[in-house]
Amino acid sequence: MKKHITVALILISGAIAFYNFGVSKAQEQTKPCEGKVGDVKYSVLDNTKFKKLNGEEWVEMDGRTLEEKDYLANEEPLMKKLPDARGVFIRGMDLGREAKTGDGDVDGNRGIGLPQSDTFQGHWHTLMGWFNDTPPGGGTSAIVLSRKREVDWDKLILPNNQARSPRTDNENGTPRISKETRPRNIALYTYIKINKCQGEN
Repeated sequence: MKKHITVALILISGAIAFYNFGVSKAQEQTKPCEGKVGDVKYSVLDNTKFKKLNGEEWVEMDGRTLEEKDYLANEEPLMKKLPDARGVFIRGMDLGREAKTGDGDVDGNRGIGLPQSDTFQGHWHTLMGWFNDTPPGGGTSAIVLSRKREVDWDKLILPNNQARSPRTDNENGTPRISKETRPRNIALYTYIKINKCQGEN
């Protein structure tokens, strides 16, 4: 793109002086430059709009392979690919919390940017069934089973031979069933800055 610079020639006492009324360096810097390399941002803006406001040095954190020319690849040599933040939650690094308190990341200090699969905390279920015998006084003996109670499984009848499907406990609402275990959430774009802006220290 051509730059139009106005040059004025002024004759003062027989000498010619040149004055440049062009754009200053600060004014020439029209490209936005936000953040530092390695910074991560959430945004409601899509890729095109986000880069327009923050700079081309930002990219979606989508698991792409870093190139040798990318400043982040030189700053973090072990990071060959960007973390893939699409559709997943971000978790803070453990930094020794699990070892100290027992309520941190069960996998301890994982490598930065490494994924962690979804899991469900270990637990037991309570079963309700009926013994196939006649208790004193007649009738059917209904019981609630837990892991601490020993039973004669040969005499136990369970509906469809399985644990009951989740249902309301009449206190906490109807259970919501899905293909995954998740908290309430909102969807946002995740970006990471992988290069310095022109002239950035």
